[in-house]
Amino acid sequence: MQLLYKFRFYLSNKHPHLYDFARNSVEPFIKYKGRERSVSFGELNPDSTFYLIRFRRQKLGLMALYINVLLRIDEGLRRGLIPIVDLQNYPNAYLDEDQLHKSNAWESYFCQPFEYQLEDVYSSKNVVLSNMETPLLGSPREFWESNLSSSNAFRWYDEARKYMPLNESINKYIEEQYQQLFAGRGKVLGIVSRGTDLIGFNGHSVQPSVQSLADKANFLVNELGYDSVYIASDSDVALKELAERIVVPTFSFSQRRFDDFASSNVSVLSDFHFNRENDSFLKGKEYLAVVELLAKCNGLMGSLVGATVGAILINGGKYDHVEIIDEGMYESSIR
Repeated sequence: MQLLYKFRFYLSNKHPHLYDFARNSVEPFIKYKGRERSVSFGELNPDSTFYLIRFRRQKLGLMALYINVLLRIDEGLRRGLIPIVDLQNYPNAYLDEDQLHKSNAWESYFCQPFEYQLEDVYSSKNVVLSNMETPLLGSPREFWESNLSSSNAFRWYDEARKYMPLNESINKYIEEQYQQLFAGRGKVLGIVSRGTDLIGFNGHSVQPSVQSLADKANFLVNELGYDSVYIASDSDVALKELAERIVVPTFSFSQRRFDDFASSNVSVLSDFHFNRENDSFLKGKEYLAVVELLAKCNGLMGSLVGATVGAILINGGKYDHVEIIDEGMYESSIR
């Protein structure tokens, strides 16, 4: 599987026209195979109809999955179906290959929307398999513009809180990190600094420079009285530069970061791996902790990426200030 990913990455970078031709040739078949359809796996629960949420995009980061699962849950509820998330039988960035069909990556971090488990569904009479494409409005930018920047935002906050809670182990871990990191920090501004795999990529939000982020953070610190700044970044270099330029103390969550990304010969962060046991799970755990801690800040500043929008969802409307830095979208890849 990894060889196939590497070949696709090579082809898309070295022979983009050939890659586009091959992709367009197989896309109709892939979409047909991943279409929504009704199936029966057994005779259990004859009076219920389940909505099995699944995706084919194996590179989706955890916050992109979070947003798209929420959209599918909402769709299932509106149709009178019982949503359940399957990241066990479909490859994804948070499931090692040897755990495919054995462990549900979703349940490594979150609870299922209802009390049912996958084994229940795979023995049930009435099951609707979701379309495997990501839903419309599933990108961070689209979700923000269509749902979270409107008066309808609280409906989404409520659904996320009710149907996508952290599992007990992850919740305990994040509370411990919060108590250790935020004690004595006063009023905290959270900022998101994202680089690495997004820089220059067509269709992604333009990422502000470190200097631009620092200038905006200093302005908000002075205007709104923040005592410290929590920095969420995929780069140790960016963390250091921001800490040097921001006028109040800064801090961050301790995690593996991706400063070697440019020389790694991978296309997205989900393909980047550290040499450690359970790396796929741990990357997700660290990323989720970063975002959950962002959601516990008093204010938030960032561009329209998954971490920013995910933190807004999880925070549930309690921020005293949200500053979206929108410099548009990249129109063509520079890499």
